[in-house]
Amino acid sequence: MRRSQPRRKLIFSLLSVITISTATLTAGSAAAIPSDSDTTRDDSFEYKLDADYWFPQEDCDTVTQEIQQGILSGTADEGSIACLSYVSAADDHTSPTAVIPAPGWCTRDVVTVTRTEACGMRVGKITVTNLNDGKVTGELTYGQVIYAFTSASSTNWQFQATLGEVSAWGTALGTTISGTSWCEGVCTTGPQSWPTKQLSPGTTYEGYASANATVPNRGDIGATVIHTTLTTSNPQWVSPRTAKTQTAPVRCDNMLPGRGPGCVFEVIPELNYSLSGPYPELAAHIRDAQQSGLPGGSSTRPLHRLTDSDMREKNRNTSCPSSLTRPPGTDCDEYPFASTWEGAATGSGGFSRRFIDSTQNRLGGSALATFYNKNRVIEQDAFTVVITP
Repeated sequence: MRRSQPRRKLIFSLLSVITISTATLTAGSAAAIPSDSDTTRDDSFEYKLDADYWFPQEDCDTVTQEIQQGILSGTADEGSIACLSYVSAADDHTSPTAVIPAPGWCTRDVVTVTRTEACGMRVGKITVTNLNDGKVTGELTYGQVIYAFTSASSTNWQFQATLGEVSAWGTALGTTISGTSWCEGVCTTGPQSWPTKQLSPGTTYEGYASANATVPNRGDIGATVIHTTLTTSNPQWVSPRTAKTQTAPVRCDNMLPGRGPGCVFEVIPELNYSLSGPYPELAAHIRDAQQSGLPGGSSTRPLHRLTDSDMREKNRNTSCPSSLTRPPGTDCDEYPFASTWEGAATGSGGFSRRFIDSTQNRLGGSALATFYNKNRVIEQDAFTVVITP
């Protein structure tokens, strides 16, 4: 869970979600992967994705079969061939963070994705096999962290990868790594750095790529993906090995009312109101409304933002008409929110209204507006509202 995050430090070698401050990318620079010491997370929502989607695909089973079938063959002089596999936490308790830094919320063998960040860790193994007799002649075990971040107020976003050697022997010693990236979708490829570097104990390989979304006109929207090819090579191998990966799509748009363009991962954001926070009456109303069967409390029955001002006003007039007498010091609070398609007039599932403290109602409404902006909740975007103690 990320509580407020400081501005990321800029470095030149490397490489919400209610509040996040993202450094603007400049040519030849990258933001550092945040560690436990410089970041926490304030978003209570996160999604777990299969790590195979983000990390380069394994190919050792294929290489072994092709050697056994004689598809890959050669003499001892022709050297060996390398392949990639991953070691699960159940089989190897080595922590990637023992050799490379990573945020505390980053999880091994899965990729955790929020509205503006994604992170995953794996332990990989490069196995080198002799083409003549099929025997393993070397292995290199490494930890890897991938991290990507977007900005709700910028069209620049970035993908980063860091690798650190855990151990190596035989024909895997002296392995070098390099890479290249490109952007697909409504974007141009931005600054990137994938240096050629030899892996060795105590050193890390750091690379990054960035994308610049092209959504200059009001109403523009589209998906962007960063593709990356990592190449490992060694003079003792017959040829370099390449592994390809891609990020999950990042949505970039110019559709947020009153704001410029920005980019987010398309996970469903979560707005939190606390029963012990600054708007307890508002939180209690939403809790009771959801318990009565109204939507918004889970990703299976989310709310959807409505941006048309006339339709929002129609929702308000239906749920809280001006003819209702407000007790002194109170406002009429409606749920689902007037700014959603589930509202009193535009929805079909009913609504709830309650007179609550005026200050709480207005501050709670401001928090909702801030949530929309920070998470780029645009027209018809889904979101949930969770009430905490």
